Amino acid sequence: MALLYRFAQLPDRSGTRVFSFVVTRSVVRDPERDVTSKELVCGFQRWSVAFSRGNKILGAYLVWRGASRNLRVYVDFTFTLLNREHFSKNEGFSGRRVKFTYEAPAQGNRNYIAVSDLYNRNFADTNGEFQLELTMANVKTVYMTDLKMPSSTFPAGQSKQNKLETDYFAFGGFDWNLVIYPHGNKELEGYRGHDGGISVYLMRMSGFDHRCRVRYSVTLGEGDRRINSGQIEDLSDAEGCGFGWHPRVRWSDIAHKGVVRVYLEMVEVRTICEVAVQARGPSNLPATPFYDRDKRAWTIRADLHSDTVRLHLVYKDIHNVPQNHLRLVDRLNSERYSRVDSIDFVGGLMYRVITKQGIVFCAEKMAEEMRVFICKVRSHRFLLLAETVVFGKVSRERYVSWSAYLLRDEEPTPVAISLPGAPFSRYYAQESVDEGIIMETNLDTNEVKENHCPFLTDKGQLRIRLEWNESHLLFQATYHKYDDVCRIHNEQMRREITSLQAENLSLERQLFSYQKSLAYTQAQQQQQQQHQNQQHHGGHQAHLERSASTDTEYA
Repeated sequence: MALLYRFAQLPDRSGTRVFSFVVTRSVVRDPERDVTSKELVCGFQRWSVAFSRGNKILGAYLVWRGASRNLRVYVDFTFTLLNREHFSKNEGFSGRRVKFTYEAPAQGNRNYIAVSDLYNRNFADTNGEFQLELTMANVKTVYMTDLKMPSSTFPAGQSKQNKLETDYFAFGGFDWNLVIYPHGNKELEGYRGHDGGISVYLMRMSGFDHRCRVRYSVTLGEGDRRINSGQIEDLSDAEGCGFGWHPRVRWSDIAHKGVVRVYLEMVEVRTICEVAVQARGPSNLPATPFYDRDKRAWTIRADLHSDTVRLHLVYKDIHNVPQNHLRLVDRLNSERYSRVDSIDFVGGLMYRVITKQGIVFCAEKMAEEMRVFICKVRSHRFLLLAETVVFGKVSRERYVSWSAYLLRDEEPTPVAISLPGAPFSRYYAQESVDEGIIMETNLDTNEVKENHCPFLTDKGQLRIRLEWNESHLLFQATYHKYDDVCRIHNEQMRREITSLQAENLSLERQLFSYQKSLAYTQAQQQQQQQHQNQQHHGGHQAHLERSASTDTEYA
């Protein structure tokens, strides 16, 4: 079992994400058991971490979960085993621009580390558990295929409104495909193409509850017939259609023997929630409810009690953040799930387990791992695996990141003004009520009270756009002993950096001293050289004077 318990996002151009896992001893204890982490999202693709065990060697793999035909993903990734003693003893391997395809969705190292080294080199603790970090960056998604115009596309009397479509592929949690109209799509409302020119649309085939902002680029044709769209920023509406791309070329200009090579690069997709927030009315303005793409409930309210307008965002479903659950597995391998309400110590190895449904089990302790309490029900019919600590529950937390904008002007082309401090992020653990987060704006409160505020609608509402970036469910919301490893590494690195800085300063001082000594030596040498030159020049001048005098006397 590999549990994702920490996540970090680096502020760099590569979009680096660091996922920290706690790997339980079942990875090395049960060779027949498939050990795979739950899915995580990075670069708008779904991934998981898997392990292999052969000849007492542990292997680690990054597995692409959204594999589709004709779709390829390139990524830089690094696996790092954290050493509990010193960061310089960490064990890792990496790959740059590694290609994942439908035929090869898993990439990694099957000879990562010997199982015995996990214990001998101080990677695993006394429970046999160890920490693994996965770093991912520069995730690139590319779709490539060939589209061929059927020979019988235009029989007599038939209009030229046929279209060519690619297969579906997954990106950003949605299914997509590319649609090309060889002679334009004049029937579409708001058509922006040219007579006889092609039209290209990126169609979203799932998730029609919200609109999406999507960025992509398209290349059609090859060689001299090749045309490129550049990066397109489009808005996918509730029906999954955007504005599209309408180059001033005909199908015959890019096709070779009726075939066109399609190269599509997907850059990003953000789910959009647009909310109208009441900004005029009573002193305590009402909150507006809405839902994100995962059906989680939120509210947002405008606050006019300061110099600038502030927005108060509250996560209403914070009480539904998963806390713990148990799994009951009988000897027939049938499964049913329930939630743990409490685990009470009875005596010896006996415990009393009560589920949320009120089911009571008297269980005998068999083994205990970090978050897995394994016990056997007295009837010997079930094995109980409860993701909890013996004397308390283990809470999880949800990491959520989003961006927020104020909208000005009306559709179809409103101006989106980003709020200061964006993107926002927060960790949510299970609580009864969320206190919310305050998002500042640059909109003056007095401007809102005016009659001609460009941000207000006719109903006195502010239009807010929220773009959901990413969300991760993490185990162990509270501080845990496994956090000590990273803190120890952090302190060790600080000491190393301090030592290197001191050494660098000492070297700089020595270099300055050497330069000063060298400059002094060079100055002395120059003075001596000048003195010698002066003496030589004086002697030569006297010789010339004597020679002239002799000649005069001789004459």
